[in-house]
Amino acid sequence: MKYDIKNLTLDEKLALLVGRDGWRLSDANGKLPETFLADGPCGLRKKQEGRGEALPATAMPSLSSLSYAWDTDLAFLDGATIADECIEKDVDVLLAPGVNIKRTPLCGRNFEYISEDPLLSGVIAKAYIEGVQSKGIGASLKHYCANNREYDRLYQSSEVDERTLREIYLPAFEIAVQAKPWTVMCAYNQVNGVWMSENEWLLKDVLRTEFGFDGVIVSDWSAVHYSPRAHKASLDLRMPVNENAIPELRKGLDTGLITEEEIDECVDRLLRLMEKAETAEKKVEWTKEKRHENAVKIAKDCIVLLKNDEEILPLGQENVFVANTPAKVPVMGGGGSALVRTDFNFRNLADEIQERLGEKANVHFSDDFCWVDASKTQSARHLNHLYASAYRSDKVVLCLANDSRTEREGCDRSNLRLLPIQEDAILQTAKYNPNLIVVLYTGSVVDMSPWI
Repeated sequence: MKYDIKNLTLDEKLALLVGRDGWRLSDANGKLPETFLADGPCGLRKKQEGRGEALPATAMPSLSSLSYAWDTDLAFLDGATIADECIEKDVDVLLAPGVNIKRTPLCGRNFEYISEDPLLSGVIAKAYIEGVQSKGIGASLKHYCANNREYDRLYQSSEVDERTLREIYLPAFEIAVQAKPWTVMCAYNQVNGVWMSENEWLLKDVLRTEFGFDGVIVSDWSAVHYSPRAHKASLDLRMPVNENAIPELRKGLDTGLITEEEIDECVDRLLRLMEKAETAEKKVEWTKEKRHENAVKIAKDCIVLLKNDEEILPLGQENVFVANTPAKVPVMGGGGSALVRTDFNFRNLADEIQERLGEKANVHFSDDFCWVDASKTQSARHLNHLYASAYRSDKVVLCLANDSRTEREGCDRSNLRLLPIQEDAILQTAKYNPNLIVVLYTGSVVDMSPWI
């Protein structure tokens, strides 16, 4: 190994077990290379210390989209595309993908997770990881395990019998680990009353011994409650920086709760990670423009046509009305650590439709209908314009969405329906024009029963 643990003092080894700051590992007083971790999975989200904004990057489809295509080549392409961004922006490990099972459709973070099905989740995640790591960038399989809701995620305990764990919640991790991700991220929650960061059975016995994972286990951000117990359970890296971590470890050594040999095991794995990050062959394959084309290709292949009564689609040489803001500025992702900041200039969907249909078609657009934070007066005026335009058209394309406040990290959804104003717009528009195409920009399930 390039980096020898014998060259590190005890202080330097202890410092290596906790983040240097929000995103970097300790460099052991200059003895080790800088290693940088950054968010995914819907595109790179690299935040810089002291700055609120992330660097702009290519916005990729939500990870949930990949399950709709059942295509491992697409998943590989997705991971490889984001890896190019990582290389350009000096990121060593991408904190993705997430394979938590969609136990409830109300989970606010379901747009980041692949599927309700363990096999599909594992196979798609494995290909995604292989895509990322084909470029010399490490992936981080997360959130291990049974982190299936956002409500009270920092403190709740997932009560799961062993058979259910092994049949539903663990298989996706077991399959994805075959891709040899550089890291696995442990979850915030407890499983059967034991914090995941301290769960020796799930971390050491199951993940390492049974599944054969020999890489770094990193905590979710602030998921560690007591460092000695966590590292004894074989967690390697506590993130982010925490002033209590080293004093806790010193006390753990003094009381015999953890041994220096156990600390050395964690340090060895971290040194191997750093060596991989430094020596891996990294070469950007695609330009910024090509990466956008990759994102579009993936999105197109993942679109699902749910209904096409009387063959209303495809559109033809006719008068088409395209309505609502998402046609102009698409909703790209859910809120939280997966929300990507992009500087791409989106084309209006109406302009793209006009280009596809040709000059004989008449495509017009309006985003007067405002469905977020609209007053009743504004809503009535905008709705009247929507209905009048729909009445005068041959077909209507109504674009609706869940935004990053509806689907987001940190909280769950209260229901599965669109906002009432959106549902009403669908029902009323259909009265003025039955040739209505509803386009949904969502990362998770929507209850369509009131209007389908």
